[in-house]
Amino acid sequence: MLAGSFTGKLPSFNEYYDETDPAITTDFGTEVEGLEAPWGQVQFVFHYDEEKIDTPPATFDELKQWLQENPQQFTYPAADEFTGNAFLRQLLYAKADQPSDIYNQAFEEKKVSGPANDMWDYLNDIQPDLWRSGEHYPNSLEELDQLYRQGEVAMTMGYNEARAESLIEDGVFPESTKSFVMEPGSLGNTHFLSIPFNSPDKSGALVAINDMLSPEAQLEKQKPGVWGESSPISFEKLNDAQKEQFESVDRGSSVLDEEKLENTFMPEGDLEYVDWLEDEWINEIAQN
Repeated sequence: MLAGSFTGKLPSFNEYYDETDPAITTDFGTEVEGLEAPWGQVQFVFHYDEEKIDTPPATFDELKQWLQENPQQFTYPAADEFTGNAFLRQLLYAKADQPSDIYNQAFEEKKVSGPANDMWDYLNDIQPDLWRSGEHYPNSLEELDQLYRQGEVAMTMGYNEARAESLIEDGVFPESTKSFVMEPGSLGNTHFLSIPFNSPDKSGALVAINDMLSPEAQLEKQKPGVWGESSPISFEKLNDAQKEQFESVDRGSSVLDEEKLENTFMPEGDLEYVDWLEDEWINEIAQN
């Protein structure tokens, strides 16, 4: 359904994007092979109230320790909910020897059994210290956000590094809300532009996509009043003036800086992980 490989023809892509970065060479575990051009990114982050938590946990082990000291103050959505499933994928990456062991290979249950077993053990271990002792998991991110708003839990999460800003502005989240990521990094998703095989003006499409990938367009798109999300552009390939422009964009006090986000970005693995984790979570956690 696509017109063919085209990213090599784009000056903006060749000059400002890292052609070896798995965040833009794969799309949910599928090799892009030049058929798609990276247009934007979002990342999974945790949110917390800095008036209640001085220093958020830096690892899942620290989160477990924090939960033991602050029981009932954390939970995550059920695995059939998008954010809850992303939380599980984030944890699975952390339990692997290297995150790339997950996102660089097609899904095979046998190959992932080791980190998966460690993940289920971890989730069962923390269950007694979760909100309501894990007897109920939020059915939606909105439900988790409501618990955070009401002060029943001290953290929430989401697959958008800038989403808290609008919630702070609307009075849903406290103004003291900040975001953080834990080791080994932040699960991220790149969305792409492409050209259909029957496009009546493929040359015009190339010109448009090249412009949309340019530093000027990506900078404008990053501004909160325009779009407000992260850019897949390689920060290291920008000149000093361009770097300064990107760094000067005020995305809000709850949003991590661009370099931190880029350095912690981990691409999504094979899409089959999503359904598999949902089914296995029911067997390993929910039914226990």
